[in-house]
Amino acid sequence: GSLFIAGSLGDADKLNDEVHIFQRDETPHLLYTVDMPGSMFSVDISGDGTYATAAGKHVHANQMGRGGDIVEIELEGIGELSGALSGTLGPGAFHVVDTISVIANDTLQILPATTLNFDGPYPFNIYGLLFAEGTGEDSVVFTTDTTANPDRWRGIRFFNANDSSRFSYCLIEYGYVISDELPDNTGGGCYVEMCSPCFSNCVFKDNTAASNMDEGFGGGAYLVESSSAFTRCVFTGNHADKGGAVGCVLLGDPTFENCTISGNSAMNLGGAFYCSETSISLVNTIMEGNEGPGGFYFGDNVHATISYGDFYNNQGGDFAGNVPGGLGVISTININGDSCDSYFNIFMNPLFIDPTIGNFHLQETSPCIDAGDPTYPLDPDSTITDIGAFYYHHTSGVIGNNNLMQPSDCHLYPNFPNPFNPTTSIRFDVAMPDYITLKIYNVIGQEVAILTDGYLQARSYQVTLDAANLASGIYYYQLSSSNSTHTRKMAVLK
Repeated sequence: GSLFIAGSLGDADKLNDEVHIFQRDETPHLLYTVDMPGSMFSVDISGDGTYATAAGKHVHANQMGRGGDIVEIELEGIGELSGALSGTLGPGAFHVVDTISVIANDTLQILPATTLNFDGPYPFNIYGLLFAEGTGEDSVVFTTDTTANPDRWRGIRFFNANDSSRFSYCLIEYGYVISDELPDNTGGGCYVEMCSPCFSNCVFKDNTAASNMDEGFGGGAYLVESSSAFTRCVFTGNHADKGGAVGCVLLGDPTFENCTISGNSAMNLGGAFYCSETSISLVNTIMEGNEGPGGFYFGDNVHATISYGDFYNNQGGDFAGNVPGGLGVISTININGDSCDSYFNIFMNPLFIDPTIGNFHLQETSPCIDAGDPTYPLDPDSTITDIGAFYYHHTSGVIGNNNLMQPSDCHLYPNFPNPFNPTTSIRFDVAMPDYITLKIYNVIGQEVAILTDGYLQARSYQVTLDAANLASGIYYYQLSSSNSTHTRKMAVLK
């Protein structure tokens, strides 16, 4: 599309609080720096148009009228990602059009409210340092359009990378690996080899690891010689031949604290976990409703610490393989008076609000409330930590920590693509049945379109805005329920 810049292009001019223009020189040409979401580049205007480059993207410019009356800058490939990345990325939505990577000794920081949409079967290879840190309201999303791209994408793949990499409030979904060769048949959502990135408040959803020889491991994540820590993470809808949610092998010591592992599946072993030749720790974690021969499968030489968890309704039994002695054997009661094994694991329905729509918050009568390890920090309501990724707040009710899977009321995601011409997709979640409106406004507050206006059930929705009749410029899309209003900004470029 084209970016039309009107008025004086003097020092530190601004367009719609979104694009910044800095005039750098007037002789022999007009030279500007353009700073916009996801890109900063130079434009050298020499009358008949020339180009500058920014991260390998071409920018063509034509000046119409000297003195900065109107300048048209033609943007080619802005918002597209390929090759090596470093520095800062986002906020905004980006198309991944080929393999992307962070090379050794480089650092990439992905900002909140950033979406990476993979347009083909491309991996995100990490050899350096990656920070993907969202917030409860503005997550970082790694995804693909499964209709336009049925082959999906190849997941985030760490190879002997910096141990300090961190992910928080990230959604990793629809990753897909298939091969008969290691490691390309492991870690549909995330593959980690010989390093230990940390994950907190992240969701691994609908990822797959497959093989024609039934040797696909770790649908959500696969860890090799890794001591990664997962805190308040959710694994759901992931699938593999072995280890539907997670596979762990070879000399690592990963930890899973206050996680929820539900609704994953495996063809062969371990609907939730498959582990071999490794150590692993699960504390304050729910493992429920996973399908496959045994929820947690213990291979050879597994040293496991599994305590203060809730294991329920896992096909083929909660534990299978070389199960540690006493695990799963009812022998005592916990602090709430519920029957448990000697490691204070309970085996009761966790009473999620509605796992069929991804709502893993606890009901008021859940046996997981106040049943966690009493040596851990207290929940924010000053009670013993609950089991699972979501705590129940005794004062305010169901909603505890914010998390990607189920926000307290509604969640509005960044539109994709952005900028766009003429269509863009807007995704939002409704936590509880409610009357919902999604409206589009121009920069002076005039309503220009209504995309949703009615009573909606609790689930995720995606709608399309066709801006064929809208002028180029900045617009706002606003999602409203009976309890909250959420607003985001988007740009139409024609």
